[in-house]
Amino acid sequence: MWSWLKAELNAVFRSGGLSRFALDLSEQKVSLIERTAGGPRLRDAAAHQADDFELQLERIRKRVAGRGAEAPVDILLPSELTLARVETFPAEARRNLRDEAWWRLESITPYRPEELCYDVALLGVEPVTGFLDVSVALAPRDIVEEAVDYAKRWGFAPQRVGSAAPIAGFPQGPLFHQAADLLAETRSLRRGAVGLAVATLILAVAGVTRGVAARDAQLAHVADVTVAAEADLALAMKARQETLDLAARALKPSLRRRSRSYAVNWLETLAIVLPPETVVDRLTVNGGEVRVEGAAANVEAVIAALEGSQTFSGARVAAAPVPIRDGPRRMRFAIEANLSQILTPEIEEAAMSLKPDPEAGAGAEDAAEGAAEDLFETEGRR
Repeated sequence: MWSWLKAELNAVFRSGGLSRFALDLSEQKVSLIERTAGGPRLRDAAAHQADDFELQLERIRKRVAGRGAEAPVDILLPSELTLARVETFPAEARRNLRDEAWWRLESITPYRPEELCYDVALLGVEPVTGFLDVSVALAPRDIVEEAVDYAKRWGFAPQRVGSAAPIAGFPQGPLFHQAADLLAETRSLRRGAVGLAVATLILAVAGVTRGVAARDAQLAHVADVTVAAEADLALAMKARQETLDLAARALKPSLRRRSRSYAVNWLETLAIVLPPETVVDRLTVNGGEVRVEGAAANVEAVIAALEGSQTFSGARVAAAPVPIRDGPRRMRFAIEANLSQILTPEIEEAAMSLKPDPEAGAGAEDAAEGAAEDLFETEGRR
């Protein structure tokens, strides 16, 4: 009884803020970050290639757990596994901003909304139009779930999943996942149960027979309330899902919007999968094929990245890479690949609009290439 009560009190009445420690899951190592008054501090790390990786990770777990049995940590995903955008919403979307953002997810990434974990933050309001500037941060759901399972396998108790990269609008980082015992609905029910258990324990210690009887009645009432609350929550979730399904069937986006979604999907896929220090300055789409031109330190890595995506296949070198003499060591490349979605004439028109007008002169072409470099330069998230 005492051990259960102590565990419940720690679970439901602990601070709702960030955990003291966080695990930064980078490609090369697992880093332990401690949040202090002076800012985050690197306290330990375990390199994946180390022969004693398991011992290093156990050392980290013991440091987090201290004298307790659990090792609560937050998980920080590397920047290359997350995506952040600033979207504009009408003023009336402010009351249901998260639900409004859900409908935008399909046009932001190649994933379906149900395949993503996301968070939103209001950046500001345009004074004249009243439009909302909203920061949308997202990560693939399978990546988030894999990170949680990874931490559990090594003996940690993951509390939240966020991003290691700073994102505008999220001073404490976006929230992609939260442990069940931290959710408001669960915490309120468990707090009610713990409160009744404490009152019952006081009456039992006092040796009052009526108090013992009241305890049994109160616990039974808590069970009934919990069952009723869970049933109401299930009905509410079912009704919400039915509403969303009905709305999805009623929505029939125009061909122009679908065309824009395909073009945006290709661009976003390139921005996500391309290796670090890769610059794309020209994208040509012709039916079911795409030609990507730019500069990279490793052309073979660019081909492998395109092959590994779900959007492109059959990547091959269209022209021999040419070294760039000035600046960092890079190679000019031209790569052709097949698209998983064949262009219709309307979609092709939307994609080809990315190319500069040849009749506008060299100035327009340089401006278009500069815009492409700004769009695809991966220095912030690579």
